[in-house]
Amino acid sequence: MLLDKSKFMSLHYYDYGEVFGGSLSGMQYRLEKGTRPVRRGARQGADASRVSDATAVGGEETEPCLVATVWPGPYNFYHTAPEKKRSESFPFSPEGKDAADDWLEREVTENAALYEAVPSILDEAPYTP
Repeated sequence: MLLDKSKFMSLHYYDYGEVFGGSLSGMQYRLEKGTRPVRRGARQGADASRVSDATAVGGEETEPCLVATVWPGPYNFYHTAPEKKRSESFPFSPEGKDAADDWLEREVTENAALYEAVPSILDEAPYTP
């Protein structure tokens, strides 16, 4: 296990619009609360009663989710080209948080060559938009 998941913030942290970020072996990552469209037929059983979690945006029903994004360093999220970033969304639940943590772990191990080849910020030219 490369990531120390005990340091990841609880779901309540994201309810206040906060973003959790970090880096590991050249991989930059961030977790944040987002929304995603509700898949038709996805609300069944106990989830069907959680109507308060779903909202309509532009006539489309959405639900909260946890969005994990990774990209190769050395720059931060805002100074990295969008095509270098990969994101995945997960249910906004303890199980979804665990799945996001596992996805980050897989990303850093399966793409180790990409992330280990990242130059130091000290070796890069200053960022220019």
